[in-house]
Parts: sequence; C-alpha cells; structure tokens
Amino acid sequence: MGAVENKQLVLEWFTSGPYGGEEMLADDFVWHTPKGPAALLSDGDPHFGSDALAQLGVIERAAYRGGAEYEMVFCIAEDDWVVMQLDVTSTSHVGDVYSNVYVMTVRCEDGKIAELWEHADTKLWWDTIVGTPEKYAAVEQRLAEERAALSGGTPPASS
Repeated sequence: MGAVENKQLVLEWFTSGPYGGEEMLADDFVWHTPKGPAALLSDGDPHFGSDALAQLGVIERAAYRGGAEYEMVFCIAEDDWVVMQLDVTSTSHVGDVYSNVYVMTVRCEDGKIAELWEHADTKLWWDTIVGTPEKYAAVEQRLAEERAALSGGTPPASS
C-alpha cells in the first residue's frame, strides 16, 4: 500500500474511536507510550502489544474523569508512515483540566497498522494527572481496579 492508502487506513482507525478498529491492527501491533509515565501506566514497559487497545482504555479510565477528547490538527503520510497531531483535552479525577498536544507516528505494513509511537509533553501530563502523592496513589488504585475488571475480577468502583 502507498502513502494515500495508509493515511486513509489510519484516519479510518482513528475515527472508529481510540480503542476500536482492532481489525485494522496487525497481529503483532505495538503501541509505544512515552517512557516518562510508563513506570506507572504499564509496569515500566513503554510497549503494549496485541492487547494495547484494552490496556490503553484501562489507563484512560484510571487517569481521566469521563475519558478524553481528541481533535485532529493534521495528518500527513509518506510511504509506510503516517503522522497525526492531536489536541487532547480531559479532566483529572480531582477536577484539574488537562490539555496537551500529542503526535502519533504510525507505521503501516501490509494494509494494517503495525505500530504507533505516542509523543506528548509528559511533564505536563504527570503534573496534572499524578503530580502529588495523593493523585499518584489514586491513579494506581484505579489502574488496579480497572485491570482486575479487565481480567474478569472485581468490577471497577465508580469514580
């Protein structure tokens, strides 16, 4: 596939919702998260494989009250690579407004999305979402509850 087709694939995936469109992902899809928050969000591993979308949904619910909103600023493509810039806004569980610019670098292979590199101001994220010991502990607790629910354990407590 060429740049035009890859861009269309990524745009279609993006408009299906941030955690949908699994059929558009390669079997060995990897989502690379920024290293800064990876210690909290993914037990130190900044990579999510085949269960990436489920894990990222867990993280979004644990970090943000009511999810996040994504607005595409631009999307460009060259060969197997597609780059999107997104404005992301949300509210922390304690009511702090979070607004950040994300750049997603996506590699396509054989008509599927093979990997995604997420780039953002991680200090801004950290300061807004987990910047105090109390916020950090609360996000850790919500992550544990969400992960337990995902694996068939206890459903998450309402936030």
